[in-house]
Amino acid sequence: MSSNEITIEEFLGNNENISIHIVDEDGYYYNKIKESLSSISKNIIDNANFFDLTTHKDIANIIQTLNTYPYFSDIRYVVVRGITVKDKEFIDEITKYLKNPLRTTKHIFLSIDEKVSLNCQFQKNDNLSKDNIKNFLNSELNRRKLELSSSIINELLNKSKDKLALSNYLDKAESLIKSDNKNVKIIEGLAQEKKQEVFNETYELINHINNKDLKSCLIEVKKTKFKENIFLELSKIAWRFRAYLKIKTLKENKVPNHEIIKLTNISKYQYKYFDKESSNKSKIEVLRGLKVLKEVDTLLKSTDINIDNLCFYLLKKLCRI
Repeated sequence: MSSNEITIEEFLGNNENISIHIVDEDGYYYNKIKESLSSISKNIIDNANFFDLTTHKDIANIIQTLNTYPYFSDIRYVVVRGITVKDKEFIDEITKYLKNPLRTTKHIFLSIDEKVSLNCQFQKNDNLSKDNIKNFLNSELNRRKLELSSSIINELLNKSKDKLALSNYLDKAESLIKSDNKNVKIIEGLAQEKKQEVFNETYELINHINNKDLKSCLIEVKKTKFKENIFLELSKIAWRFRAYLKIKTLKENKVPNHEIIKLTNISKYQYKYFDKESSNKSKIEVLRGLKVLKEVDTLLKSTDINIDNLCFYLLKKLCRI
């Protein structure tokens, strides 16, 4: 197997695999890695650390985390994204470190620049060339056992310039097909959409949920692409609720704030808001919220219930917990 052919699942599934460098120009692999890690363990937050060099370059903290043994687990997962050739100090320090890395850490480096060179065990360069996008689409269709007409495939290749947009479309098409709603016009309509803005934030929606303001939630959903990116948006809200749960649990154990920030991988700026938001909810309310999110995710994937009805059900439940 050449380095470029290893899948994320294969890398994460073998403890002998400890380092990989991926060219991830569109953020697809970052999202895929987070999904894969969340499926490995419910308590993965204790042993998964995420760093983004585009927003914060605390190299000493990254090196220290790489050298930290896992907490009641065999492996710690450290993901560093946003690496460019301009990050020379980081690249130099990581190059030195990788000569003798901690073998209980899985080192995952995601660069947005093909020119970045890191001496990792595996290298994966899936840039956004037309050939790579086409290969990615064909691979995903085979993996999901989806059959789309050549006209829809061509439309997707023309409209979608990154793997995230394609993956988002395929998630929705797969849900329609699994629910036996094989309306060709609906599926073609999805393919006609413009490039999807999958990184739309849900901060306003979260604030309305926390304020138990259902009316404002529904208005916010209409203003954004929440329904179009429903699976991504659900994961964002779930991540927020899991952060609340983690903060509350650590506070119960009298862990100081500066340690909570490290353990939850939340910035100091974010933490002051998360801390306030979590303090306004009981632990039972947070757990109920996570249960509702899981329930709606399952319904979306296994039934043909109208998405508008499911969105209303979700927001109504979250506003009432």
